[in-house]
Amino acid sequence: MCLRRRYALVHLCWCQYRKRLLLGQGQQYTNFIGDSFFCKYMRLLILLLIVLVFVGGVVTAVSTDEVHSITLLSVTGGPNETYKGGVANLYLQVKQGQGAIFVESYPLAKLDTQVSIRFANEVACEFSNVDCEKYDFFYTIRAGSPIVGGPSGGGATALLTLAVLEEVDLKEDFAMTGSISSGGIIGAVAGVAEKVEAAASKGKKLAIVPALSLDNNTFLSLDNKTLTVVSLEALGIIVEPVISLDEALEFAAVSYEAKKLLPIIVDDAYLDKMELTVNHLCTQSKKLLEEIEPTNNSLYVSAEDFYNKSLAINDRKNYYSKASFCYSANLRFRDLIMTNLSQHILQENYDRLIEAQNKFEKDIKAKPLRTFTDLETSVIVTERLLESRTYLKEINQTNISSSLLAYAIERYESAVAWSGFFGLPGDELQLDDLTVRVACLKELEEVETRMNYLRTLLPETFLEGVTDELDKAYEYRQDEEPALCLFKATKAKAHANLFFATLGLVTNSTTEIALAKIQRAGQVIASQDKGFPILGYSYYVYANELSGEDDYSSLLFSEYALGMSDISRYFPRQQESLVLSNERITQIGFFAIGLFLGMLIMLIIIGRRRTKPNSRKKRR
Repeated sequence: MCLRRRYALVHLCWCQYRKRLLLGQGQQYTNFIGDSFFCKYMRLLILLLIVLVFVGGVVTAVSTDEVHSITLLSVTGGPNETYKGGVANLYLQVKQGQGAIFVESYPLAKLDTQVSIRFANEVACEFSNVDCEKYDFFYTIRAGSPIVGGPSGGGATALLTLAVLEEVDLKEDFAMTGSISSGGIIGAVAGVAEKVEAAASKGKKLAIVPALSLDNNTFLSLDNKTLTVVSLEALGIIVEPVISLDEALEFAAVSYEAKKLLPIIVDDAYLDKMELTVNHLCTQSKKLLEEIEPTNNSLYVSAEDFYNKSLAINDRKNYYSKASFCYSANLRFRDLIMTNLSQHILQENYDRLIEAQNKFEKDIKAKPLRTFTDLETSVIVTERLLESRTYLKEINQTNISSSLLAYAIERYESAVAWSGFFGLPGDELQLDDLTVRVACLKELEEVETRMNYLRTLLPETFLEGVTDELDKAYEYRQDEEPALCLFKATKAKAHANLFFATLGLVTNSTTEIALAKIQRAGQVIASQDKGFPILGYSYYVYANELSGEDDYSSLLFSEYALGMSDISRYFPRQQESLVLSNERITQIGFFAIGLFLGMLIMLIIIGRRRTKPNSRKKRR
């Protein structure tokens, strides 16, 4: 009702203004253009401007309603582990909406295919700069085989989605197979040779396949069936092995310039704070070492080994690894020292720790959270403090465990060391309780989607690590700790992604996957513009440190790095909505002014034509 009144008021004021202006000039108002005629069209013009203001915000760069397609390669199983290749067509239509994903297939697709499509959409949206929450995605699969199943269409789905979002035209003479995992890594699938033959039989000139499915990364041997250079030439098809979504898009696009690798610019403020953290922990290591007599005890040998590793690191950019080594040494040194203490001394340490925890917790809760680094620091510190309290709760005070007390003290010391990261410079973000809760729920939803898929492939015992992390995230949510819930859910997602990354490998390619994930994590870190992701970068450094020595752990920490480096996407800048509104108003304003002037000129011309007969009558 209010809008109607404002519209009527604008219309009335304009017409009255025109009337007064013309009468002041000694002209007949009705002779110039006619009250009913002018106001009728003026009303239409005002209405058009109002509509433009309200709908202008939905105008976007992504072309909607057009149907795009890609050819998938599939196989059906036969006797004695044989495969028969086939093709399927995947269609995608994007419409303005709210981020919903719809999947239709004929024949009916299995659950794993539907989950794979959703996961592929998520990966493509992370690669693109487009806000996918503004669109609905309609995927349709048409295949000749009776059953469409498995994750082998994930890579092609992600490729098609990314091409649509970035408005990149794809070639028509290619087909693709390969799963998709976090970071846009194209994962291994079975039956590659048979799929290549199927693509050739359908007249395709190019087959994009996962490099991780090939023996020694060469197309000369595909799975259990060999396709030589000669046989590929006879088939008239080229095979391009790829390991990332970027590579696949380079081969599949009509014209596409790959994005340049960005250097990671490490914030000097982060390095300074990290150096203080390292000094806090490693000074403690040196002090504890001086209190202990050298021994052949395995705990002492292990602690000394960690301490020596920390001494070997002098690169400031690798200080997270140094801090980790010193912390591991401290746990063992303190455990050894406290083993020989009396119960009376242990009780005194116990009481002092509780007093220190209470004071420290009060100080931490008083810290304002303005930047993403503040949020990260709060999570790091709070989680370590809670773990320290958990160890204390497990202690029987009539017979205090020196080991549990040692762990409780070191977790507390770690929390104190990391608290120095509060106040690092960065953009101020919307970190209110509701925004953090919504972010936590979104991460939990993504973990559950992955778990539903993994449970169709693996026994529950294999997934215990993911389940434990997920349970802890729900526990934090119930305890009204949304920030801890968010970061714990992200860790659970990283564990789930680890399974996605390693499913279907035909060769031991963990090193290649880890390196590809580390590289992608570096690009995600380098592209962040809301603040330096201290957790993501720390895990990135540690994954690099472990590469070559412990590839599985390196892969896990690269997953942590990928997840933790991109959480800031959930939190808009404090002034971001206002800035966007101003930009939108500016764009709409220029368009509206042009439209207004054009229609006004048209109205004047029409009005003059209508006044000519009146002028002739007066002359007669």
